[in-house]
Amino acid sequence: MADTFSIIKRKSKPKFKKEKKTPKSSAVPKQKVRVTSTRRAEPAAAAKDRPKRTSPAKTRAKRTLYEDTIHVTSRYRGEAPTSAFSAIQAKKRTRKILWAVFSAVFVVALTAVLVWICLLYFFKVESINCEGITLYEGDEIIEASGITIGEQMFHINSSAIEKALCERYPYLINVQIRREMPSTIVIKAEEDTAAYYIALCGEYCILSEQMRVLEMVSDEDIVTSRHKGIVKLALPRVTGAIVGSEVEFLHTRNKAYINQVINALLHSERSQSVKYIDLSNKFDIKFNYAGRIDVLLGDESNVEEKIQFAFKMIDDYSDFATGEVSVENLETGYVMIKDPQGE
Repeated sequence: MADTFSIIKRKSKPKFKKEKKTPKSSAVPKQKVRVTSTRRAEPAAAAKDRPKRTSPAKTRAKRTLYEDTIHVTSRYRGEAPTSAFSAIQAKKRTRKILWAVFSAVFVVALTAVLVWICLLYFFKVESINCEGITLYEGDEIIEASGITIGEQMFHINSSAIEKALCERYPYLINVQIRREMPSTIVIKAEEDTAAYYIALCGEYCILSEQMRVLEMVSDEDIVTSRHKGIVKLALPRVTGAIVGSEVEFLHTRNKAYINQVINALLHSERSQSVKYIDLSNKFDIKFNYAGRIDVLLGDESNVEEKIQFAFKMIDDYSDFATGEVSVENLETGYVMIKDPQGE
């Protein structure tokens, strides 16, 4: 009997498998294992109230084994080993980002230093040329620009020089300062053309097609000899005529009908024969044809048709005819012409 009891007792002891020790070379951190039994943690009062087990001792021992709980505590204060690995990877990424930022800043700074050195010791002006300028002397334009030999090319304020040249030399338009590496500056410009002139305060004001004042001349003969084919205008009251700026009128609305009549005349087939246009009165517009026939247009209405009608009537006479043609009314136009070669 004693032998039987000892056998049962030995078998009823819970058997725990020994945990294999992790080799030191392993990357898994060491862990502390704490085994807590639910039965040991149960209060004594609850144990008295619990009904007695009637199952055999062997079954009771197995149940106790499976009811035990194992609490694992890491040396990383409760963090799993994977979180520690993530922290290491995050540090590596941070180092890479910082290194990339440092490298970019270093490259930018080095590039700026090299550019500054190049601008300081290289790209200096050795020659200055002018293109498209015939009305003014090239040396005069270069001197007025303020650009000097030996000056740094990229220290030149191009926009300021272009504006100053346009103001000082009104015939120049679209002035451009161009850099041709490694040491040449080119001043390129277009020249405006004189299209009309007006008598103003004892002087003669030369105008471009856009009614911009190009020059003031004291003698009319100088104007006609210098600019072949220029047309003389009689304009309504002018309040401002500044060289380099457009003409200003007392009534700004007059500019509309002036441009309308001028465009219709100077874009016609016989524009070369028109030498004088009187636009001083909006309702009494007239022009002189070939210096011998005055054409009365009236107001600006139907101005293109009136001009064509007047040219057809002039064609009925010889090149020596003089007089007046009225097309103020397209239905009742009249002609007062004296033709030495006519019948």
